[in-house]
Amino acid sequence: MDGLKLAIHKGLSIGKPYFLDLHSGNEAIYLQGTVIWSFLVESRRDLRGSIIPVYSAGIQFSEVKEEERKRLGNLIEKITGQDGNKER
Repeated sequence: MDGLKLAIHKGLSIGKPYFLDLHSGNEAIYLQGTVIWSFLVESRRDLRGSIIPVYSAGIQFSEVKEEERKRLGNLIEKITGQDGNKER
């Protein structure tokens, strides 16, 4: 796994590096990556009626070691219920 697709409420700058701090329960992994694409997908209203943007972004990781790849795949599986170590 060399990257990750995110759905977030804030636009990210293409080409800019970001640090990801992913947690689930007592498991955590810290990675650095660069945004390779980002765009507004939709807007939603919160309970107060405020408009909340929803962006989709692709992050390409920088130098992920094999052990980190496995841990990331396991963490994704724990969060989403989908096999995070499966090649797509």
